Amino acid sequence: MMVLGLAGTARADFTASEIQRLTKAKTLLMDTENRSVQDILKEFEAMGSPQQQLIIYEAVAAAFRDVQEKYGEDSRQSREQLLAKIRLNMAYFQLGGAVGEQAGMGELNKLIRRKLKQYLPENIWDNPDLFHSLE
Repeated sequence: MMVLGLAGTARADFTASEIQRLTKAKTLLMDTENRSVQDILKEFEAMGSPQQQLIIYEAVAAAFRDVQEKYGEDSRQSREQLLAKIRLNMAYFQLGGAVGEQAGMGELNKLIRRKLKQYLPENIWDNPDLFHSLE
């Protein structure tokens, strides 16, 4: 299978389809994502489990799109704050936070966590390289 890499070189990590998925997800983040596709791919590789990192990125982007549509954030600053909140909720899950909703959680965080769970595949939660507990 031919794979495209950074700057058009062949690599074993990302297929043309995966690069296309990343580009589409990056587009959903509107003006809040300043990194290039190549920089994001490099970051995924450095983090390990790059294809799984792509899945997480896509879930964050889809959750951003859905919440953005619901709340209609007008300014770039408010969109950046929303993306930061979504990423914090994703980090909460990755560091062993409860997947279920909790009492006292704000409505926006509940919506964000529901959306993230909606867009993440069931089997991703079992990957100890991505989701673990600090205990």
